[in-house]
Amino acid sequence: MIRIGFIDNYLDEWHADNYPRLFAKAAEKTGIACEIVGAFALRDGPNGKKSTEEWCRAKGIRQYDSPEALAEDCDALLVFAPDDPELHPELAACVLPLGKPTFIDKTFALTAEDARGMLALAERLGVRMYSTSSLRYAEEVQAAKGRRNVTLTGNYVHLKDYLVHVGEMLVSIIGTGLGALKLRVNGAEYRFEVRCADGRGGEVVLTPKGQFSVDGTEVKSDFFGRQIEQILRFFAGAEIDFDRAESIEVAKFVQGGLLAVQAENEWIDLSVL
Repeated sequence: MIRIGFIDNYLDEWHADNYPRLFAKAAEKTGIACEIVGAFALRDGPNGKKSTEEWCRAKGIRQYDSPEALAEDCDALLVFAPDDPELHPELAACVLPLGKPTFIDKTFALTAEDARGMLALAERLGVRMYSTSSLRYAEEVQAAKGRRNVTLTGNYVHLKDYLVHVGEMLVSIIGTGLGALKLRVNGAEYRFEVRCADGRGGEVVLTPKGQFSVDGTEVKSDFFGRQIEQILRFFAGAEIDFDRAESIEVAKFVQGGLLAVQAENEWIDLSVL
């Protein structure tokens, strides 16, 4: 039985709400028994959302007063704050010294520097940790791995929270070594051109109601379910199935994309980030 603890900024959000159900489904599919034993949040949910106490009571999950107390009763920890990725370095610095296998939810980092820092901290402490967007596990993405050039589409609510998805798709397919990125904006459409020094590259188009797709093939596979299965296997001792250098590369794409919003039609050098 893998005992999992949730750590969040506030718990009344989509990921924390749905991961207990998804982990139960993943346990049935993988045969790896698991239990969400407790949760800790930095604060109560804002703007009418449930407080930590209300959320835990509604979910039947024990509320803990500190990450340290939660870790004592857990085999693995899952750090959320999906809409507040700027908190991830702070949360990682708090959680990783507790020594438990840790998954940090998307967006892992808003800058390559933050990504490197969290990965280096985990390595220094000897703690198993990783992060990824669920879109990495789309069958349509996996089928395209190794292509040198690719066209991707996706959607967004806020770029800060959604660039990671297409970035994860891009790096999963063409690999590391992103060179430069340029943005063109047409109304609510964001069109990114990405180049690598060796000729690899891609075009990434985001619109508010767009569909995720790879070279025109719409993503319809159960990528969220596959991600949760991989997290559960990782918590049970399996190694991650990609190089952590790709996590830094995705962070470069996210950072470059946000910089490009302030410098439309100008090339952003990703190699120096």
